[in-house]
Amino acid sequence: MRELRHLGERHRVVKEVRGRGLMIAMEFKAHNEHFSLASVFRQLLEAGFLVGYKPAANLLRFYPPLTIGEVDIAQLLESLDRILTILR
Repeated sequence: MRELRHLGERHRVVKEVRGRGLMIAMEFKAHNEHFSLASVFRQLLEAGFLVGYKPAANLLRFYPPLTIGEVDIAQLLESLDRILTILR
């Protein structure tokens, strides 16, 4: 959660990161000509990460399994950071 919030601070397109336990949501600001949440979702999927996507609310949802490892979390964070950096 802390690392997702850190990503939110680094990327202006992120409006808020919130959650309880392992139910986490990252809300994004409105789309513009440079940023598309659909593109973020698609690129995460292509990288092997299955996340929830709710376009009407500009949300990505994360519901990791209880057995998720630190390596998997680090890879998701790295991929998400890279994608958000490219789509600025």
